[in-house]
Amino acid sequence: MKQIHCIRSRPYLEITILATGVFLLYGGIVLISSLFTFEPSSTPLFWPANAIVLIIMLYSTPQRALIYLGAAGLSYFVYLIFHDVFGLGPSCLLTGANLIEILSGYLLILYCAEKPIQFNRLRNTVELIGYGVILNSMIGATAGTILMMYVWEAPTIINWSIWFGTASIGYLMVLPLMISWLAPFPKTYNRREIIEIILIFAFCFISSILIFAVERDKPIVYPYLIFPVLLLSALRFDLRITSIAFQIFIIIASICSANALGPFAMGEYYREIVLVRFNLFCGITIITVLVVSALHAEREFLVHELQDALSQIKTLSGFIPICSHCKKIRDDSGYWNKLETYIQENSDAQLSHGICPDCAKKHYPDYFDSNDDKKSILS
Repeated sequence: MKQIHCIRSRPYLEITILATGVFLLYGGIVLISSLFTFEPSSTPLFWPANAIVLIIMLYSTPQRALIYLGAAGLSYFVYLIFHDVFGLGPSCLLTGANLIEILSGYLLILYCAEKPIQFNRLRNTVELIGYGVILNSMIGATAGTILMMYVWEAPTIINWSIWFGTASIGYLMVLPLMISWLAPFPKTYNRREIIEIILIFAFCFISSILIFAVERDKPIVYPYLIFPVLLLSALRFDLRITSIAFQIFIIIASICSANALGPFAMGEYYREIVLVRFNLFCGITIITVLVVSALHAEREFLVHELQDALSQIKTLSGFIPICSHCKKIRDDSGYWNKLETYIQENSDAQLSHGICPDCAKKHYPDYFDSNDDKKSILS
């Protein structure tokens, strides 16, 4: 009886441990996001915490998903109360807005997106971006904006744009990275490919530094020069490598922009507008790279399927030496084979033997019906 009780209590213990892990993970991601902010409003440049919880929910059962959602909401509420940012009432409303955003993304992807959840097809990619990034962030931004409008009487359009932009960048950073690395992937990289991957990461790092780590009063490198490096990664490798490449790009761009460097420097004036421009630039860049990566992966998949299909097709072509009397065929080794043996060995055709009317009349005259020349002895 004691053993049965222990067995039944293990799932609850496991769920408790996992929920505690989600609680700590969400709080840790929120603390990390607070490092990528600009003052004095302490607004984050991107918000990946909700995307982390969304991924955990998508790879869990529906019952556990709700438990993890509650653990994330409790973690965010404790963070707001501990830092005494908004007070008890607004903290509850802000936590509720975040939970609405996560839950809407979970339901949209679960019931509207094509399965399996991957970024290796154009349709899957468009649906994940549409449901899990754009529409999901719009719902969260709307809920958060209504909250800020009634509590703080803050400007509606600017706050909606900031919430939408920071949430979208968070989802674009996390969803491709985690979904691509959680998917089964039997391919291994050889030494030449590993060297090429390291060079791509190095070029991405150097390009991001050259673009964003410059002072505002100096000539600024055009920010879209980061595109060739990211597109090269998308065309040469899978999304696993490409997702790491644009993580490097976004983190460096965020650090530099938050420290008043680069083309999107958060200066003293028009901070909110610059933040919207920064999020718009990062969003366009990542979505473009994701679409190119999906098109390339889909093309590679179709080419691989076509090659497999062609490898299974055997055809006879060219000059075939055949005996004019016994009809045997000479193979490449010089041996003479029966006609049916040669066809079966060099094609996928299956032969069945019968007797034509002429041969039946010649070899079996007693059984042949002379009134019906179209019949064979086997018909």
